[in-house]
Amino acid sequence: MINNNENEANETEKKIQPEKDVKVEKAEAADPKESFEALLAQSEADFESVEQGKLVKGMVISVSNGDIFVDIGQKVEGTVPVSDFEELGEEIPKSGDEIDIVVERTLSGGDIIKLSRKRAKQRARLDQLKDAAENNSVVKGTIVERIKGGFRVDLGGVMAFLPQSHVDFKAQKKAEHYIDQEYDFTILKASSKNYVVSRKELLEKEYNEKKAQLLSTIKEGDLVKGVIKNITDYGVFVDLGGIDGLLHISDISWGKVSHPSDFFKVGDEIEVIILSIDNETEKISLGYKQKTPDPWTTVEEKYPVGTRVDAKVVNLKNYGAFVEVEPGIEGLVHVNDMSWTQKISKAQQFLKMGDEVEAVVLEVNSENRKLGLGLKQAKENPWAVIQEKFKPGDVVEGEIKNVTEFGAFMEIYDGVDGLIHVTDMSWTKKSKNPAEFVQPGNKVKVQVLSIDPEKQRVSLGMKQLTKDPWKDFFSQHNIGDTVKGKIVRMEDYGAFVELQEDIEGLIHVSEIAKDRIEKPSDVLEIGQEVEMKIVKIDSVDKKIGLSMRQLLIAQEKASMPEQKMPPSAAKKFEQRVQRSEKKQKPRSSKPRREQKETSTVSSTSGSGAATLGDFMKDIDL
Repeated sequence: MINNNENEANETEKKIQPEKDVKVEKAEAADPKESFEALLAQSEADFESVEQGKLVKGMVISVSNGDIFVDIGQKVEGTVPVSDFEELGEEIPKSGDEIDIVVERTLSGGDIIKLSRKRAKQRARLDQLKDAAENNSVVKGTIVERIKGGFRVDLGGVMAFLPQSHVDFKAQKKAEHYIDQEYDFTILKASSKNYVVSRKELLEKEYNEKKAQLLSTIKEGDLVKGVIKNITDYGVFVDLGGIDGLLHISDISWGKVSHPSDFFKVGDEIEVIILSIDNETEKISLGYKQKTPDPWTTVEEKYPVGTRVDAKVVNLKNYGAFVEVEPGIEGLVHVNDMSWTQKISKAQQFLKMGDEVEAVVLEVNSENRKLGLGLKQAKENPWAVIQEKFKPGDVVEGEIKNVTEFGAFMEIYDGVDGLIHVTDMSWTKKSKNPAEFVQPGNKVKVQVLSIDPEKQRVSLGMKQLTKDPWKDFFSQHNIGDTVKGKIVRMEDYGAFVELQEDIEGLIHVSEIAKDRIEKPSDVLEIGQEVEMKIVKIDSVDKKIGLSMRQLLIAQEKASMPEQKMPPSAAKKFEQRVQRSEKKQKPRSSKPRREQKETSTVSSTSGSGAATLGDFMKDIDL
């Protein structure tokens, strides 16, 4: 480029030579060497006037081998890579096109100047951003990545920082939602190296403008559309197009709402009614159920007491179940109104969510929005007919449902269970464990003993189906009778004797022998056949007192010669017995147990001390 300048200088020198010759007539001729040096100095001055980093305009001369040759004036040429335009996504200029470029590097020795289109675009963008910062104008940018404290934003070749607190106006979304998205920004801070931008300020401004416009156009009672933005436990926030309104959970449905998410999801477009507007707080209350008439206003006419309804279980509590009769109308079925026969403590034991049930209206109150329903009332009350079907003395057969510590329950009619008490299972076995007699699932025959519909109780008996052996025994035997039996078991206090099948009596240890013994096994053995007298009969407690000693004494007495008592002695004995009967027996200071074990039996013995009866009261045979 410098060589071209030298040729031009020579041609210029030739053209102006005649003028210099004319001048010579008046003055001395100029030195040609000095004129050339002056022109060369001027050319170098023009070259040096092109500052590195300066933004200049240039005209495209030609495009060749990946470079664009540009005339930037002042007899200076430069090149800019074609790749600069390609990377910027710009069309490659043609010869004669004017472009903006930046002088990237100036070289001495006649080399062509290196130019940059990318830096020119960046310089232009910096100028735009500077102007936008000064005038608070809006600039566009793309969020490219998440960094500590915020995001990095590309403002068209210039990187800026977006603080986390300025990425959105209200609720912020996840960081991934913003990446690679183009937004409008305002510049909070601008310098040669740092730019800080905000999206929040624009959104807040836009929100306030839309809010003001919306508040000026809507009124209470208006039907408007909106999009659900957020769902909470207490309600739904709806974007009305500039301002959010709250649809409270109580205004979603005329019926019971467990959670708003059961009705809506985020993004749903819904139609709501404006219930109230507070211009000071700029809060708007919305209603959804108000779009339809309140069904409770006609509930008393539609569902009078006694009406049968089909319903669906929608909520369960321990005390009862809430069932939906129709949209917006729910009633309560209390646990006491679920079954005639089952004792239900929790509704969950009887029903589950979604169950379809038939119920009867028991109570209706539209003012308090209460509807009482009953499930058992929709079915026949078995207790109302059970007295007609069964009478005391009837024999029924059924299956044992449950065995408890006091008896067994057997179903006798459609959910009605009767109780077989353990004392009504056997005439003779003294076991207190019902499981020794029956097990769940056993089929048994029983006799109906009593029916109490008011208390919902039925008493049953197993032993009543067989003859009472005790009754027969007591009718055939009296005190003083001599009986035979077999020793079946022994305790320290006496021996138990089987008198006949399932009938046992007790021989107290003091009534086994005439002489004192420590325990029955001293003189008796299991299985031994013995003969004794009956000295006590208790038909109520089913107890029989026996005495071998009394029998021995009677037998000895019978074998002795009969001796008559003198009349005077007999009369004195009779009077003494009468006085003894009238006199109250004094309370013994000995422990009761000791009294029992040391007492003797029989009013017919020589000692006259008959205490077996007292002992027998406390012994189970």
